[in-house]
Amino acid sequence: MGHSRRATSKAPHLDEYSWHGNRHTFASRLAMAGVDLLTIKEVGGWRTLAMVQRYAHFAPGHLQAAVERLVSPQQGAVELARN
Repeated sequence: MGHSRRATSKAPHLDEYSWHGNRHTFASRLAMAGVDLLTIKEVGGWRTLAMVQRYAHFAPGHLQAAVERLVSPQQGAVELARN
C-alpha cells in the first residue's frame, strides 16, 4: 500500500472514504458537464455502457437545471421557428 493511501486510511475524518468512490465521482462529474456516455466509457476504461450508467450519477439539482434550460433559454441560444 502506498504512503498516501496508508495515511488516508488512518485519517479519522475519512472513515467513509473509499478509493472506489473516485470512479463514481469521475463519471458523474463528466456526465453533469455534458460529456456523452460513450466518451466517459472510453476515458474511464469501462467495457460497457451499462457499467458507465451504474457509475454516472447525477446530482439532485442537475436534472431540474436541464429542464429549466427549456423554459429559460440562455442568451445566444437558437430559437425555434414559430408557425
